[in-house]
Amino acid sequence: MKKQILIISIIIFIIFVGLSGCQESEAEKKLEKLGYANTEYSQKFGFNPPDGWTKDENDLYGIVRFYGPVVDDFNVNLGLSEPGTIGTGETFESLIQEVEKNFPSVFTDFSMISSVSTTVNGIQAHEIIYTYTQGIYSLQNKQVLINKNGVVYIITYAASQSAFDDYELIVEQSVNTFTVV
Repeated sequence: MKKQILIISIIIFIIFVGLSGCQESEAEKKLEKLGYANTEYSQKFGFNPPDGWTKDENDLYGIVRFYGPVVDDFNVNLGLSEPGTIGTGETFESLIQEVEKNFPSVFTDFSMISSVSTTVNGIQAHEIIYTYTQGIYSLQNKQVLINKNGVVYIITYAASQSAFDDYELIVEQSVNTFTVV
């Protein structure tokens, strides 16, 4: 009887390991289909950037930035910050409140347009749209904070205020492909 239990346990273990391998390869396949994938962090992630935008993985403010057209002497862009974790005793909602509280001290002429809870590809997220000035530029940003298992990814879309609406739909389509495996 003990020998049968041992054999069944081994079979179950082999099946579990085999299925885990299949799940991992399926996850890897999801990432391979995306235009940008990052496997350097504990959670692998990626998304499809807008078609024709130029990739820069040497961005000073994040792990990758995609540049679109230049409008009003400003390069429309979409950047992904390095993932961070929600601190002990902190919630996703309290993190958002803290970020929003600090915006006016970080940005000149800051004005909040909207702040709404949402989902991105089935993952809990929050979208913040705001305007500000940076030197001679009047800019508008959309930041999407995505929370997957306590890891927060921030995607930022920046454009001149006059060009923001022209590219928002293609940026939104891109952001909605964000995948964490």
